[in-house]
Amino acid sequence: GAWCCIFALPQNLDVGGLIHEPRLSPFAAALRSASRVMVVPTCKASIYSRIWCIYEAHLAVEHGSVVFTAAPPLRTSHLRSIFAVPVLTGLGVAAGTCKFFVRHLFNNIDVFTSLLSVCFLLSLVFGTRPRTSMCINTLGVFLGGLGFGAVCKFWG
Repeated sequence: GAWCCIFALPQNLDVGGLIHEPRLSPFAAALRSASRVMVVPTCKASIYSRIWCIYEAHLAVEHGSVVFTAAPPLRTSHLRSIFAVPVLTGLGVAAGTCKFFVRHLFNNIDVFTSLLSVCFLLSLVFGTRPRTSMCINTLGVFLGGLGFGAVCKFWG
C-alpha cells in the first residue's frame, strides 16, 4: 500500500488525543503498513518546517518503506542547462589543452584564480537574478573545464 498524509490526518481537527503517543497512533500504524510513501512538498512551506511531516518520514525510513519525493516537472530552462553544461565543460577542457591558454592564463595562476574568484563573488551578489546568474554560471563552468583541461595537459 501507499501512504498519503493529506488524506490520513484530519488537518483541521483537534487530533491531540490521537497522537498523544505518536509511535502508537493510528496514523503511525497505517504508515507502518505502507510499503511506499510519497512526500509532496508545497511552494508555501518546506516539509521540514512541519514536525509531523518529519516524524512521518522518519517512521517510513525506520520501517523500510520506499520514500518518493514529488517534484515539479522540469522547465525548459532546466533542460537547456542539462545539455549546455557538458558542452561548455567540453569546450573549456578543449580550450584548456591549447597552448595559448596554458601559456597566457596558467603561467600566471593568479589570473585564473582571480577569474574564478570573481565568478564566485558575482554569483553570491547576483544569485537572485536568473539571467545574470546564468551568465556567471556559464563562465564558471567554462573556466572549470578550462582548468581541468590545463591540468590534464600539464600531467599528460
